[in-house]
Amino acid sequence: MKRLASRIDWLKNKLLQFKESEVYQLQVRVRNYRANQLRELLADPEMVTLEMFNEEVWTIGHAFIDNKKIGIFHEESLLEHKLEVETQLREKRLVYKGNSIWGTGARIFGASLNISDEEKTDLIRKALYILNDKAKTPEEKAEQIQEIKGFGVNIATGLVMVFHPKEFAIYNESAKQSAKLLGIGDDISSYQSEMRQILGNLDVRDFVELDYLIYRLNDLQEQANEKLGPTLNEIFLHQDEADFSFELMKFVCDSLEVTSENDERVALTITKRNKNQTVLHYNFCDWLIVGFYPGGKVRIPLIEEEASDLPVVDVFQFSQGTNETKVNCYSMSLYELDENVMQHVSHALEIVRERFATHQKTRFRSHHVAQLAEAVFNQEKKTQLLHQGINKESLASDINYWIFQGNPNVFDVSTYLKEAGEKTWSVSAHKTKIKPGDKAIIWVTGSEAGVYGLATVKSEPYQRADMDVDIEYGCEIDIDMVLVDDPISNEEIKEHPQLQKLKAGNQGTNFSATVDEFEVIYQMAMEKEDKVTDRPTKISEKMTLAELCEKTGIEEVQMSRWLRSIERKKQAIIYGPPGTGKTFVGQEVAKYLVSGSDGFVELVQFHPSYSYEDFIQGIRPKVEENETLSYVMEPGRFMDFCHKARTKDGMCVLIIDEINRANLSRVFGELMYLLEYRDQEIPLAGGETRFRIPNNVRIIGTMNTADRSIALMDHAFRRRFAFLDLPPNYDVLVKYQGEQGKDVSNLISVLKDINHEIADRNYALGISFFLVDDIKNELEDIWRMEIEPYLEEYFFDQPDKVTPFKWENVNLRIGLTQQ
Repeated sequence: MKRLASRIDWLKNKLLQFKESEVYQLQVRVRNYRANQLRELLADPEMVTLEMFNEEVWTIGHAFIDNKKIGIFHEESLLEHKLEVETQLREKRLVYKGNSIWGTGARIFGASLNISDEEKTDLIRKALYILNDKAKTPEEKAEQIQEIKGFGVNIATGLVMVFHPKEFAIYNESAKQSAKLLGIGDDISSYQSEMRQILGNLDVRDFVELDYLIYRLNDLQEQANEKLGPTLNEIFLHQDEADFSFELMKFVCDSLEVTSENDERVALTITKRNKNQTVLHYNFCDWLIVGFYPGGKVRIPLIEEEASDLPVVDVFQFSQGTNETKVNCYSMSLYELDENVMQHVSHALEIVRERFATHQKTRFRSHHVAQLAEAVFNQEKKTQLLHQGINKESLASDINYWIFQGNPNVFDVSTYLKEAGEKTWSVSAHKTKIKPGDKAIIWVTGSEAGVYGLATVKSEPYQRADMDVDIEYGCEIDIDMVLVDDPISNEEIKEHPQLQKLKAGNQGTNFSATVDEFEVIYQMAMEKEDKVTDRPTKISEKMTLAELCEKTGIEEVQMSRWLRSIERKKQAIIYGPPGTGKTFVGQEVAKYLVSGSDGFVELVQFHPSYSYEDFIQGIRPKVEENETLSYVMEPGRFMDFCHKARTKDGMCVLIIDEINRANLSRVFGELMYLLEYRDQEIPLAGGETRFRIPNNVRIIGTMNTADRSIALMDHAFRRRFAFLDLPPNYDVLVKYQGEQGKDVSNLISVLKDINHEIADRNYALGISFFLVDDIKNELEDIWRMEIEPYLEEYFFDQPDKVTPFKWENVNLRIGLTQQ
């Protein structure tokens, strides 16, 4: 990436453009001319009257040519009288009344002060004595003058700049806007310090000229508004800065192997942190990888060990395991991203890519601005976006952040959060502001006060039908993270410098929070979640495709096709005749999918009596403490699996062994709909509970075609699964026994003859019967007690076909027992 021109270089370029303007040059000369006059007029405070101060100092100035007022800052008027103004300036006889630097809200000093003119004059002279005091620094003068009644920071700093044009800059609303534009300190002390640095780097005479350049920069911002559309102009100073930032996002995409604007691992979000700061974030999986902020500030990922020698300002730490290479997000200037820095960023992105290798979707995807992603991958759309800006309806800037508070003496919050299904939270305040998409911090009061979870609001507040609650309104929420077993304690909150003003703990159920507070708590929650689940970030090293193919004996081309099918459909069935290793292959594929992440694999085996209540949810008897019997709705195996999967970042795979042995339509119920529409959420048959399959869940079923043909399965069920054919793979048997020093070529010849005689691929004899270590001593038992009974069952009405394959007839032909 080509480095972005520095802020100073940009200012120099704009200054050169201004200096080419005759109007600008003349206006600067007039300002300096008037500043000299004011220093002389105000040198003796006792000679300054209220009338003189109002006429000569208080209001914005005008020049006079032949007693006709000339608007110095009105371009047409100034050009019309340009020659006269230049002549009178040169001869030092230009008549000027008022100042040329600051403006005031009233035409006379102290208009709102209920005091006499004499008292007003005393205040003016008091300020002027401070102004002329050579023992005071410019900063001291400005601070003391603005404390005098009738004076504010605008005129106080303006007067000090007139008296100290090479040392001090005016600090008014225009200056504050420019500070925001340039990304320099927005308090008076920082502003003065950074303006002095800028003055030293620019070819300007003094702060009187630099102030005017800064003032005109606000006009430039208006011009930039014509180039950069709404919202983007709140983040980027100019189009070059925006272009560079989009190039940086494309660089990040390439490094993370993000090849499409539709990659759900990425969320490009725009958020208003407050009324003055709009930010753009590039989120990848669970991390904020890059952030863009007004004033040319950027957050980038760097390996901790490599960051010490780089010009970073501060650090934001990610939640990571103790054995991981430590990557943090660092703040610096966008203009300092040179080739060296980008090389270090590239190193960090390699770690990030590997860490999230199995992740499928970022938690921030619901706030993704599609327009931004399109612009990253499409030059034409980027050009269009920069000029037209962001549609307001596309933004996450209106996301609200809340604290939803519960009292454990009123209801059991911990148990409620652990239970599966959708949740409802009481709403006693902010009923008109809480809306879908908002984020909530779940706070529990009492002696064990703290953060017990994080949630997303799913509905607007509505009037509740509950007759046993005092609060009339509630809203539906989706629990994103449960921290019941190790909450973020109130003590931890109090110790964190960014959470000192968190509103939790007051009387009520709903309080507002800030995006900064939520982000800090989210990171603390991520660290807690790691400890609660007692899991490392990686459960194992990432299994490669070559390793998977080596274990299963399936060629890479075919396995790659299988993996694409699993990803496309989200669920697949490995089918084939007995003994082909379907369960083994399914387990190895599942291990591959979750390897290198915090995901997990579970296996359930279906059988004819398996039911909806076992798999989804159902009523079960429960003995209470008083020994009475109650009937409660309990989650089934799949709901429980999904609940655990929601706490994980990586892929989670449920293997359903012998899937075709159960009554699938009855067992799956509403799941038939959700398997096809993974992004939907529907109510379940057991009541009000709504359910959605997490995006990180994959289902792999195994099906023995000797028990039931695919053709006999319900068509709706078949349509929802990818079917992966696994016929007998003789190469696996050759490889396995070859490693044991056994030649099985004759055995394979016999097996092929058997399958030819069977003449139905659904009933073909597989090779897993013979994947044993001591085949020489075990072969006869396997043949007599497993192979012959299978053949006798299949050819029950054709016993003659079994005879050639009896042990006594194939023993010598196979020859293994003689080896």
